[in-house]
Amino acid sequence: MDGIEFQQLVKTFQNVETLPQLPETSIRLIQACEDDNATLQTAEHIVASDPGLAATIIRAASTARFLTAGGPATSVSSAVMRLGLRVLKALAMTYTFRSLMNRRHSSEHYDPKAFAQHSVFVAIATQFMYDRQFGHSGHDLEEVFAFGLLHDLGICLLANVAPEIYDEIWQRADNMKIGFDKSFEIKFQEPLTTLAWAAAAAWNLPDIFTEFLHSLTGKADPNDLEPVAEIVRQASDLSAQLGYGIEPWVETKCESDLNEAELKALKQAVDDYCAQAFGTANAA
Repeated sequence: MDGIEFQQLVKTFQNVETLPQLPETSIRLIQACEDDNATLQTAEHIVASDPGLAATIIRAASTARFLTAGGPATSVSSAVMRLGLRVLKALAMTYTFRSLMNRRHSSEHYDPKAFAQHSVFVAIATQFMYDRQFGHSGHDLEEVFAFGLLHDLGICLLANVAPEIYDEIWQRADNMKIGFDKSFEIKFQEPLTTLAWAAAAAWNLPDIFTEFLHSLTGKADPNDLEPVAEIVRQASDLSAQLGYGIEPWVETKCESDLNEAELKALKQAVDDYCAQAFGTANAA
């Protein structure tokens, strides 16, 4: 398929009517947090209207990072107050993309279980490695988690929007024993992440997440998201090595300085998250 056809595909991903519908409550929360006049009370009302989102927010506010605020959060009000608008926005993004991973697809080769496990592994590993390298400077750790979770958004969306193209790319990747992204570039001479970037812009998602996806295309101007993007790439390579890859034929050796205990803790965190969020865990 030539360049014109690729641009037609991009235009499809720029049309919000052809994209999957995002959960209304989390989008309302994202928009509220983006508003210059946003208040925690407004955010609380939105969170309280969606039991699934409320559970996510309360659970996040009760993690070790926030326990110094006075033990586990026991209400939406206390959770929202503890987290603040910036973290709430990132958690709403996580909730949004989890909903996409749970969608049914008509593709013959797309495996939502494998994709969810891979995305969660990259999110957790990216958050861990970023925290170890940069601490609390720069991006909030919930933002970093969301970056890792959506790094392969283009794959999920392609399976949903154009399943026949997805299956063609997948089959070529399998035959050539290469990664899905590489197979896409062979066909279109353009990075797959461009589609995710186009979709994020069409959805009018927060700039920071759209800019992150743009940075993954390799065509963005230098910015402070590049260190995160590099960690995401490392985490993705590590996922394949540890059994959380999405292309079973790809063997990747990742030079990681994580020790055995850290790798074991990562695997357990991923399995626990997937079991809770998707009702699935890695049997590997």
